[in-house]
Amino acid sequence: MHAGWLGRALVYALIYAVVGALFAQLAGHSTFVGARFWRLAAWVVSAIAFGTHVQHERVTAGRTLLATGLHAATAAAVGAFGLALAAIVHRHAAGLPRSGLLGAALIIWPLMTFIPALLVGMAAATLMRPRAVAQ
Repeated sequence: MHAGWLGRALVYALIYAVVGALFAQLAGHSTFVGARFWRLAAWVVSAIAFGTHVQHERVTAGRTLLATGLHAATAAAVGAFGLALAAIVHRHAAGLPRSGLLGAALIIWPLMTFIPALLVGMAAATLMRPRAVAQ
């Protein structure tokens, strides 16, 4: 059974959230230089995941440029929501005072992520040819 594009987007969103949270933990326990390395590594791993998602949508599934961008951007935005949620949980678990700004991140982070991810996903998809579908 195929998960469909939404199921796949949720898997990629989970990847983004786990990579972001895990690498943030590693960065938090590192020196300044080590922290920079872990943050860059998170970007690289996420970029690879994003590229494989765009490639699947465009080449394997044969989606249009817009559908490819929308599906990849949805995954990125949901992943950003997951990271904001993880940040709130972490702050609470650490016993730090509440922050209204962090609560706003649940809305702001996905919005700030969606538009660039849509544009980059569509741009990357222009470099790929959909697989020809057998009749």
